Amino acid sequence: MRKIMDNILPTPITNHYQGHSLTKWVFVLITIVTIIRSIIHIVALDGGAQSIATIPLQLYSSAASDTIIMLFALWGLSQLLIGLVFMIVLLRYQSLIPAMYVLLIIEYTMRIIIGVMKPIETVGTAPGGVANYVIVPVALLMFIMSLRQSDSLKVSKKQELSNIISLEVKIYLTYSKKIIYYMSNKSNKGDYIMSYQEKRTLFTIISGLFILVSYGLYTYGRIQSGLNAFEDLKFWTNSMLMFIGLGIVITIIGQIVFHILIAISIAIKEKMKDQSTSEAHIEKTIQSEMVSDEMDKLIEMKSMQISFFFAGMGFVAGLILMAFDYSVVIMLNLLFVSFSLGSILEGIAQFVYYRKGLR
Repeated sequence: MRKIMDNILPTPITNHYQGHSLTKWVFVLITIVTIIRSIIHIVALDGGAQSIATIPLQLYSSAASDTIIMLFALWGLSQLLIGLVFMIVLLRYQSLIPAMYVLLIIEYTMRIIIGVMKPIETVGTAPGGVANYVIVPVALLMFIMSLRQSDSLKVSKKQELSNIISLEVKIYLTYSKKIIYYMSNKSNKGDYIMSYQEKRTLFTIISGLFILVSYGLYTYGRIQSGLNAFEDLKFWTNSMLMFIGLGIVITIIGQIVFHILIAISIAIKEKMKDQSTSEAHIEKTIQSEMVSDEMDKLIEMKSMQISFFFAGMGFVAGLILMAFDYSVVIMLNLLFVSFSLGSILEGIAQFVYYRKGLR
């Protein structure tokens, strides 16, 4: 996770791109399309609302049509600004290309989710509506490829051996530091200082609960208000897909913000201890705080068993309900809730293991 975050938010930010060359050219294409599309929305007479998005403006009043056209023009302005940011990254800060792909994944995933939550009237299929479902997997693939170094940038065998030796020394020192840290985490008064792993796990639990509660409130409100029927299978599948996508977006954004806040807090703490602390020392402290050791992997594997068990029980219970002719909607919700609760219980188990230790 730390290595991925270093690729998304590198330090320092440079014009040196280490990912696959194909991802850069795809990003160039996306930048060009974004800028051209934004200009069309700004200069087109209908803002692209009817000629592109197939919104039947002739069915609305003149004032309503003018409002829609203005909103499309403003949307084009925001796209133009995003395109200019992409262009600046390509010209001066190419090490941020992975971060731009993360933004693209978030933007187009949210477009799909908002489109489901707040659909608009059209007389045809808008090109953007189809493009949303294409760009999300493409951007995800390009993001993964952007994290891999190309062959021309791989280090030599001698340097690689040196890096391996350095890494082994670093792991040894980090592991020793963690043992000392766990032993000294409790003060004489019994107070406990949460580690980085505990804070990350707590954030995962809270975000999982937020998604599950939001899903319940949303679906309950729609059914109670009469907007959707309980047996409307399409409504349930769309709602589940929407909140799964929302959960992915919240996880990505939350992890980025969480790592930034943790890094800032560590930097402030080190500066408060010693004003003369160098940036290199702060960076090493941040890396040693966020690194995962064998204990973290054991805790993750042990807690994952709880998640798999709970999700499996939900699946079996759903099959039993289907055997007794219960509604498919009930089975789908049982599966969704059991998988969600399994993930939350996994986080709770991790938190308990970090607090109490493995036995």
